[in-house]
Amino acid sequence: MQKGLTHPGLSWRWVFYGALIMFAMFCAAVVLTIVAIAATPAYAETIDAWLPLAGFFVGGLLTGRLSPGRTLVEPALGAAFAIIGKMLFHVARGEIGVGEMLIGTSIAFVLALGGAWVGEKMQGTV
Repeated sequence: MQKGLTHPGLSWRWVFYGALIMFAMFCAAVVLTIVAIAATPAYAETIDAWLPLAGFFVGGLLTGRLSPGRTLVEPALGAAFAIIGKMLFHVARGEIGVGEMLIGTSIAFVLALGGAWVGEKMQGTV
């Protein structure tokens, strides 16, 4: 058996790819949020709250669809890893507490897991 970060049924490579995809989706959501807020300032809070969350679902869907075999947990772990750095930055600045960080990370995990399930369903492995 190989030593290191291995686990039967869990592909750490797809966790890493999932984190990259989630980070890219989150960045795209931030850019789209800025553009949408500039176009429709009346809906700024709604757009700012929901669009980044949609990025985690879509990122999970993409990762679940692109990864070979059944990989539901990998995109969700990737989402958690992708957002944890951002959350720690906000905790360090005193903008949010640790509890809020855990809630935010859990929400990203669940959304990515749901997206991964849809992606796996599209692939026919679920």
